[in-house]
Parts: sequence; C-alpha cells; structure tokens
Amino acid sequence: MFLNKLIERMDQNQDIFDKIIENKSFGSLVKELMMKKVYHKINEDAQR
Repeated sequence: MFLNKLIERMDQNQDIFDKIIENKSFGSLVKELMMKKVYHKINEDAQR
C-alpha cells in the first residue's frame, strides 16, 4: 500500500521518489515515519 501511494504521487516530486526507491535506509525511515503518522491519525479519529 505504501509503495502504491508513493508511485501515485511520484509525478509531484520525482527527486524524493527516486531517493526513497534507491536508498533503502532512507526509504525505510520514510515508511516508518509515515506509518507512525497514520497510526496516530487512526487512533485520534477513533477517540472522537
């Protein structure tokens, strides 16, 4: 799902897309940060 969303948006910022795909450690960090953000957003919405 993460990769699909990344590909959908790659035309908006090709440079960052290339860095995420080519640099595995950077890509993993971005994925981890995005998953934490999604987790917190879901929990925030569930508490309403």
